[in-house]
Amino acid sequence: MLDALVAQCNTGVEELRSLWKCLHWTQPLKVLQFMHKYLASRFLWFAPILDPTVHTQDVVRVLQVVVLTKFLHLCIPAELAHTEAMVVHRLRKRACYCLLHAHKVYSWVYALIIRKFTYMGHLLRRPSCHLARRLMLAGYRDFSSGKPGPWRSHLHWLVQTVSEVFDVEMPLLRPDSANQVAETLAELASHRDEWHARSLRLYDRDLMPLHLFSASPWASWRKPLTSHVPWWFCGYMWLHDDGFRVVWLDRQEGFQVFTFGVLTAASIDLFVAYTSMQRPYFTLTLLITADFVDAYRHQLVDIHNACMQSRSVVVLYEEVPDSWIRKACGRSHEC
Repeated sequence: MLDALVAQCNTGVEELRSLWKCLHWTQPLKVLQFMHKYLASRFLWFAPILDPTVHTQDVVRVLQVVVLTKFLHLCIPAELAHTEAMVVHRLRKRACYCLLHAHKVYSWVYALIIRKFTYMGHLLRRPSCHLARRLMLAGYRDFSSGKPGPWRSHLHWLVQTVSEVFDVEMPLLRPDSANQVAETLAELASHRDEWHARSLRLYDRDLMPLHLFSASPWASWRKPLTSHVPWWFCGYMWLHDDGFRVVWLDRQEGFQVFTFGVLTAASIDLFVAYTSMQRPYFTLTLLITADFVDAYRHQLVDIHNACMQSRSVVVLYEEVPDSWIRKACGRSHEC
C-alpha cells in the first residue's frame, strides 16, 4: 500500500511539472499550499486504510520532504565537493522539517493521522449493523497473542488516541471489556462536532523533527562561509564588548559585520531584512559556541519562530569550537 502511495505521488509530481517549475524558495508558504491542494489529494484518500505506524509516518514524512525540496528548488551547486554537498543536503532536509513543523496544517503526516481519526469516528456513528463498523470492531475479541509495540490494532490506536485528545481514562482493551470500550467510543463519537474539534488536538503531537541545534559538520571555520549556495546564508555570531556581532563573507565585498545591542527576535529580524536586500535566502545558519547556546537557548528558539512567521526564513544553529569564533572575530576587526 505504501508503494502505491509513493507511486501516486511521483506520478502527480511529473504531471504538475509545468506548474511547480514556476515555484521558488522565496515563497515557501505558497509552495506548501500548492502541494496540499494539488498533490496531497493523490494519497490522502488512502488514509482510512493505512495503519498509522511509525514506519508509515516515516515514509510519508520523507516523501513530503523530498517533494518539498524539489518544489522549492533547493538545488546544490555542482561545483561543491562531495563532502560539502552532503552537508548542504542534510542542511536542506533540516530546513524542510522545520518548515513543516511550523506549518503543521500542511503536513501530510498530521493530515494522515487526523483523517484516520475522523474516519473511525464516522464509522462509530453508523448503526451497529453497518458492515464497515462491524468489520472495524471485529477481530478484537481475542487478545491472547500479544505483539510488541504501544498498540497492535486500529482499535488499540484509537483507544490510545481518544484517551489523549479527550483527556479521559479509557477502559483497558481486554476480551471481557471489548464491548464496554466500543460503547464508550460510540458515545464519544456520537457528538460529531466535538469529535472533530478534539481531533485538532493531534496537532500538538510532536510528529515532525525539529533540530534547531546541531554540531557543525564542517571541516574548518572557512568552509561554511566559502561554500556559496543561493538559498542559504551563513554567519558567525558571538557576544562582543559593544554588543552582539554577526560576521559573514560577501563574495563581492569580503567580510561584513552587523552589530546589535540586545539578542531579540526584532534584532535578528532587522539583520535578516538587511541581508535579504542584498541577497534573498531561505535558510539562515548562525554558527555559535555551545556556551552561547546554553546562555541564550530560549531567545534563540523565539528568534527561530519569529523569523519563520514574519520572514518565512528558517533559522538554524550550529555549535562550533571557540577557536573558530576567535578567527571570525579577528576577521571582523579588519572590516
